[in-house]
Amino acid sequence: MSVGQRVCFNLNYGTIRYSGGLAGKTGTWLGIEWDDPTRGRGDGSVDGTRYFTCSSPTGASFLRSNAPSLKLGRTFVEALKDKYIEDAHDESVMESILLGSSNGIEVEAVNMNKVRGKFARLDTLKEVGMEGYLISSAGPPGEIQKTSPAIRRLELSRNLLSDWNDVVEIVQQLPVLESLTLHYNILRPLSSVLTGQCRSVTELLLGRTHTTWEQSLLIAPAFPSLKHLELGYNDISYLSTVNLKDGGQKPPSLATLTLDGNQIADWTALAQSLKPILQSLLLSENNLARVTAPTSLDLQLLSITTLVIDGNAVSEWSSIDAISAWLPNLSSLRVTDTPLLTETAKYAKQILIGRVGSLRRVNGTEVTEQTRKDCEIFYLSWIMKNSKPDERVALHPRWHELTQIYGTPAEEKPAADTTRLEGRLIGTQKT
Repeated sequence: MSVGQRVCFNLNYGTIRYSGGLAGKTGTWLGIEWDDPTRGRGDGSVDGTRYFTCSSPTGASFLRSNAPSLKLGRTFVEALKDKYIEDAHDESVMESILLGSSNGIEVEAVNMNKVRGKFARLDTLKEVGMEGYLISSAGPPGEIQKTSPAIRRLELSRNLLSDWNDVVEIVQQLPVLESLTLHYNILRPLSSVLTGQCRSVTELLLGRTHTTWEQSLLIAPAFPSLKHLELGYNDISYLSTVNLKDGGQKPPSLATLTLDGNQIADWTALAQSLKPILQSLLLSENNLARVTAPTSLDLQLLSITTLVIDGNAVSEWSSIDAISAWLPNLSSLRVTDTPLLTETAKYAKQILIGRVGSLRRVNGTEVTEQTRKDCEIFYLSWIMKNSKPDERVALHPRWHELTQIYGTPAEEKPAADTTRLEGRLIGTQKT
């Protein structure tokens, strides 16, 4: 048992922050910082003596090192066999299985040992889910590759992995692994570039792992084929590139970055950190409230075609115009649950499509050519109603472009039928 090691106690996960004696008590004690900050009874101190620092005043506990319910983990193959291999039963005793729900029909089952044997073929497994199986290490060298070399998708969330070197040791024994999920594994921060070659992995999911963007730059060299990186709910507020000086790198083939549930508020800093990578950026439930346009065309993120900003505090249409300026090739945008759309909910889709000329999909719905035409004409009429003539160019960057296409809006017809979209549109005339 060592500081930084992950443990599980009565289904609660935590990290050892102290190992040793306590004043006035016998034996070896472990100071645990729990993942759940309300699980403990203190902050790492006992009777005025501090043994470690905890991020929460109620996130720490001290346990005896031999506590009976304390789990320290097991190897990958031990967990794999525990899940997929069931001991053979006495064939002289007829077994039964229940068909349907708890009130279903119970029938006799023949050759169940043969069925068990089929599912026990660990060498043929392609998709493996072992969430919460207390895995802490790769085990003996070569054991994983010998046992189950065909795994392509691997789910290892909520295990007891604490070191990136253990992760690499597991992955390097899975030559065709494409997707690795490590949600809720709290791994020791790296101080230098992660070594190893996990060339087959294209998707790495690290939600709620306390992994920062700086750490991801040190992880990336070991995953040279990475296309999708998820860093959701890791309290990330800023994407520092300081580790690039220490040999870290942006994943060269990264296409999709998921940053949902973080604390990012500064779009400009974010964009400058990401350039020139990415095709898709997912930013739901962050702290974005206002986006300003790039000061130079050189700052544009030309490669991004998909953006998700659901659940942010965007409240001004100028932010949408700015996003369009940053992302001139944006074709798919999701923006729901924001103050901006609440205020103009009735016409939000039309205004959104009118403002961003490159969109081909909005909130999951395809934008057809006819839809775009209708929305852009409506947007022109909306501008006429909601802005003064001398404000239109400044407040609506597409005003000149759209009037060149559809003409300058004419005066509203008083008898128009406003129950239909076309009845809400003001006629246009070429000038």
